[in-house]
Amino acid sequence: MRRTKISQTLITTYIMNLRARIIGLISLSALSLFSCEEDISTIGLPPENNLGIFFAEIPLEDKINQVWVDDISTRGSGIIMAGAFQDTYFGTIEASNYTEVGLAQTTYDKGATFDSAVLELRVSSVYGPQIENTLHNLEVYQLADTINLFKDGEIQRFTSSSTEPLGNQIGNFEFEIFTDSIGLQFSDTGIKLNDTINDSEDSVYFENNFDASGFYIYRHKATLDQSYGTSIFNALKDIQTDSSSTGEIADIFKGIHIKPTASSGAILSYINDTYSGLSIYYTEDGEQKKIKYPLSTTASYNNISPNNKVGWSGSDFDELTKLYTPFQTNNDLAYLQAGTNLLLNIDLSEIRGSFLDTIPNAVVQNAELIISDYNTDLEQPASLRFWLTSADSLANENYAVVNFPNLTTGGITFGNPSVAINNTDKDEYRLALPLTFEVLISDFEFDQVIIAPVNSQSLVLPQNSVRRLVFNKNDLKLRMYYTIPESNN
Repeated sequence: MRRTKISQTLITTYIMNLRARIIGLISLSALSLFSCEEDISTIGLPPENNLGIFFAEIPLEDKINQVWVDDISTRGSGIIMAGAFQDTYFGTIEASNYTEVGLAQTTYDKGATFDSAVLELRVSSVYGPQIENTLHNLEVYQLADTINLFKDGEIQRFTSSSTEPLGNQIGNFEFEIFTDSIGLQFSDTGIKLNDTINDSEDSVYFENNFDASGFYIYRHKATLDQSYGTSIFNALKDIQTDSSSTGEIADIFKGIHIKPTASSGAILSYINDTYSGLSIYYTEDGEQKKIKYPLSTTASYNNISPNNKVGWSGSDFDELTKLYTPFQTNNDLAYLQAGTNLLLNIDLSEIRGSFLDTIPNAVVQNAELIISDYNTDLEQPASLRFWLTSADSLANENYAVVNFPNLTTGGITFGNPSVAINNTDKDEYRLALPLTFEVLISDFEFDQVIIAPVNSQSLVLPQNSVRRLVFNKNDLKLRMYYTIPESNN
């Protein structure tokens, strides 16, 4: 991804000027006692008062547009996504996966005979409007070749639009989803181990159905095509498997592709842990045995559409076709979605100009963006994050300025943007801007705010989610407290 280069000297000088403006001003705790909300002007700013402390709430509905981005890596997340559904607002949403098969250090006896090949996937989560009481279908294909992670000596970037050539279909999943099995813990069963009552049976039940952390091992299984399994097994018998055989194993299996057959109502996320894999069942010396080949967590990525090769279909914004170009919807709704990477952009250039013209010496003490009363027909993102950008940055395919000024009591640092966790009790997100907004309203390069759903731990756009957020544009507001130094004299 191309990033706008910013002079650290320029930013440092700028921050020090900001710090000089802030010294001696009233503390944040006092702001809650003396806010003034009367006589809001056309740009949301009240006239001066004797205390020099002001509160403003500025509606932003006419400043909102959508920005669609790509180049977000979906490789190596440890999650396999597959499925499709029709979204009321976003239209057709689909996910599929490409994964290689890893190494199992086993050597088969020449007299061993093949029984069956079974693909097992452990369910992590499910997302969509039709989950239960629905028959879901996924198809499994063999890849035409292995996944080439490198090109011209450099690792390739696999995004939601990346694909691989396919071989033959080798199987399919057909299942219903039981949501009470997802995240089920052993403690929820009411069974107590080591209570001397049926303890042996209880222990076997626990070991067969729950992991070491006590979570239920909820899996979907598909028996693969017999001819595929036989050819794989015969090829595996001809090699001596050890730690140096990874390449040979990959060449035999090629890899697998898992895709939905149709829009069945949900996208599933499978966790690629020790309970997922491709198992070979065979008979050796009259005994049936099983060897599980793990699925690669490195040579694995998800394809999620819409993307830059597959456009929007049946959505509120089918006309959105250009990446990194602000798009204004013709309704009163705003949208965010992970996976498809549909982000929200707020153009504050006019507000900044009006603020500077009206009160050029104002110092923002605290500011926050608030999204309230969002639509919750589907589960919303757990976290949102903001970045600063500009029209020029977006034109250069850069939606996020990574390093920007942040003041701390210990000195100048280059920090991360603020993160908001949704408040389900109030149905709102609150994104604190603090000194970032002081940068935004000053004569600085960046006058756009990008809001995006992010992973709450890594604080980057999620690789393995299609959670989305829909809300009315008039439910996004900018609130701020600011002071005017001259009025404190």
